[in-house]
Amino acid sequence: MTFDFAPDWRDSSPSADTAPQTALPTAATGFPPLSVSPPRAPAHPTRHQMASLVGELFAEGSLNFEQLCSLSNAPELADLLGDTVAAVVPSRR
Repeated sequence: MTFDFAPDWRDSSPSADTAPQTALPTAATGFPPLSVSPPRAPAHPTRHQMASLVGELFAEGSLNFEQLCSLSNAPELADLLGDTVAAVVPSRR
């Protein structure tokens, strides 16, 4: 059993012999320069932005107290998260 949905598809496509020979366009042959700069990766967050994010993640419950403490031990965030860890109520520990 064969399924021949388009029996003449080979006949309707131009063959390599009769197809017009056109060169592919290159950057040197006519693409206009980009008017919009290409997308870039976002800039790295600052230490204060990272500390704020960690505080928000702990407040919403995505981070537990142990994770908050381990992040506060990171040298980059130690001075910024010390007050956050100290302000955690005992019931959240």
